[in-house]
Amino acid sequence: MDITRKRFVGYLDIMGFKNIICRTVHKDLLEKMCRFESIINNLNYIQNKDEIKNRYPNVSIKSVLFSDSITLISSDDSANSADLITMASIYLVKECLNVGLPINGAISLGEFSADFEKSILVGKPLVDSYLLQSSLLLYGIVLDHNVERFLRQRSHSFPYREVRNKECMVNQVSYKLKSEKKYCSDTRGLVQQREYSMQGSG
Repeated sequence: MDITRKRFVGYLDIMGFKNIICRTVHKDLLEKMCRFESIINNLNYIQNKDEIKNRYPNVSIKSVLFSDSITLISSDDSANSADLITMASIYLVKECLNVGLPINGAISLGEFSADFEKSILVGKPLVDSYLLQSSLLLYGIVLDHNVERFLRQRSHSFPYREVRNKECMVNQVSYKLKSEKKYCSDTRGLVQQREYSMQGSG
C-alpha cells in the first residue's frame, strides 16, 4: 500500500469521556475500555469475512486507537473504500453504544500519508474530520464536503449491509444523496444535518 495517496479518513471520539471517567468506578471503567478495544479489533475480523472481501475486493480499513479516539484510514479513494469506511464507522457507533460508550465522528477525503510501521499518520483529512467531529452535538457519523463532492461526481449511493460483532451481513442499509438535506444515523433513528439522507431498511 502506498504511503501517500488520496484516502478516506474517519475520526471518531467517545462523547463526554471526562464525565464517564469521573462518575465510573475505575474497575468498571477499565472493563468498558477493554470492551471498547475488542470492538475495534473486531473490525479486522469483519473485514476478513469472505462476504465482505468479495463485496469490497482489494480495499481495507486500518484503525488506530488512542485513548478515547479512533482514526479509520482507507487504503485508497475508491467507491468501495467509501462504502467500507462508512460501514465500519456505523458498526463502531452501534457497538460502542451497546457498552455504554456513545461516540460520534466525521469522515473526510484527501491526500494522506500513512506509514503504520513508523506510526506516521499525517494529512489534511485527519484535521478536517477532527474539526467536524468536535463540532457535532449528536451521536453518529457525518460526511464532510470533500466526501460529498466525491459522491456527487460519481452519483454514488451507499448500498451495503451492516455488520455486528462476530456476525456478518445482518442488516441492509442504503444511503441516498439529496440536494438540500443531510441526515446522519444516531440512537433514535435519523437526525437532520445538511446534505445527505441515510435511510435504513430491512
